[in-house]
Amino acid sequence: MQDVTDRRKAAIELEAVRQERIRPSGTVSLSRLARTPNSLDGNLFFSSRNLLEGVVGDLTSDNASTWSFSLENVKQLKDMVSDLVDVSRVESLKLAVTPQQTFVPRLIDEVLRTCRANAALKNISLLSDIAQCLPPAWADRARVPPSPHKPD
Repeated sequence: MQDVTDRRKAAIELEAVRQERIRPSGTVSLSRLARTPNSLDGNLFFSSRNLLEGVVGDLTSDNASTWSFSLENVKQLKDMVSDLVDVSRVESLKLAVTPQQTFVPRLIDEVLRTCRANAALKNISLLSDIAQCLPPAWADRARVPPSPHKPD
């Protein structure tokens, strides 16, 4: 009889390492596929914007409303794909992060300032009640924009 416990442990560890290497590349492949020029990120986004901007002619109010809704959904999908790309970069250790001291109260004020116009249209008041003496936090300002919405 031969004890194969060590061999089994080694095989399990080897498989775990192999699976860990495969997972990020699968995520990267999926995110690349979703970001190709012929994808939703490209054609549908720009086609919807062109229709709404009247590039191909005027739309009825019902059509404009439908296309506005579609464009918002495409933007949301585009943001989700961007988030997926970021996740794949994190998993594959390829995400560049440049931490800087960030003053949280100032950041919150910037976010509120960008949201107040839309909130006012809905009769919503945005207020902040945060201590101004908080110590700075470390964050990558490229990943913590002043607006909660990603640029188009």
